[in-house]
Amino acid sequence: MSVGIAWPAMGATGSPPQTGCPTAWDTVSVAEWVAKGYVSAGAADDPVNRGNGDGVVCHRPLNQVQRDKFCATANCPPGAIIYYWQDNFRAEHQRTWVE
Repeated sequence: MSVGIAWPAMGATGSPPQTGCPTAWDTVSVAEWVAKGYVSAGAADDPVNRGNGDGVVCHRPLNQVQRDKFCATANCPPGAIIYYWQDNFRAEHQRTWVE
């Protein structure tokens, strides 16, 4: 499922310098996750969307409460895992994508 929604970047601090991702977020390959159908991985990395285009992004799954709230309006399939996505470079005004 692909949902073209973006929110302002989450206020994460302490991004590890080796990954560029906030604490508790995973560093993942854009190509791998786009191949799985998560187009927001590519959108988060795209320079047009303030990403750095290096093929690496950060993600973490929404918790159950967040997922239920998001899926109430996005018509998610039962059991879908929904992720927050953002680029691994924390630019000013960067967006966080949800899919």
